[in-house]
Amino acid sequence: MRRNLVAVALLALAGAVVGSLLAWIGVAKRAPPPPIDPLPRTAILIDHHGKPLDLSALRGRPAIVFFGFTFCPDVCPTHLGHLAKILTVLGPDAERVTALFISVDPERDTPEKLREFVSCFHPRLIGATGTPAQVAAAAKSFGASYRRSDAVAPDPAWYLIDHSTQMYVLDRDGRWCATLGAETPIPVATDLIRRLL
Repeated sequence: MRRNLVAVALLALAGAVVGSLLAWIGVAKRAPPPPIDPLPRTAILIDHHGKPLDLSALRGRPAIVFFGFTFCPDVCPTHLGHLAKILTVLGPDAERVTALFISVDPERDTPEKLREFVSCFHPRLIGATGTPAQVAAAAKSFGASYRRSDAVAPDPAWYLIDHSTQMYVLDRDGRWCATLGAETPIPVATDLIRRLL
């Protein structure tokens, strides 16, 4: 008898927890997240077609921005693969989202190299580069960091770059409102993006 009472109590508790969670999710889906930083992102870069890319011109649609470099052995392919899955699951809604990969290695990452690289992940992904000063300005506007490391390079041309690993999510006004990582579940990421559309 006592076991039955305990079982009923546990079921009631589980039901209350699940109900609260579903209610919270319902509330979360009704409104987009508020901006973390109200200032819109601004910088002038070059896209993977060699054309000028003004970050301020990306306003009007949500954006997902990631900083990295094409020679990156692990972090960049992992995160861009995750970003590609997010865009794929978004389906037609992905047409209303800007996905941007900004190289922090302008010395090696030419527009041609970026075009080849981003095409391996998703057709909606845009590669961008610029002069060292332009890239530094773009990174600074996001609070992203990067630093060249020659510690494990047997050849000077094989250097690596330590860099921020989060994906920055911008709302339609170009304001940073969330970050995503390779560990962010796809349903969570797609729900966030859809709330911004």
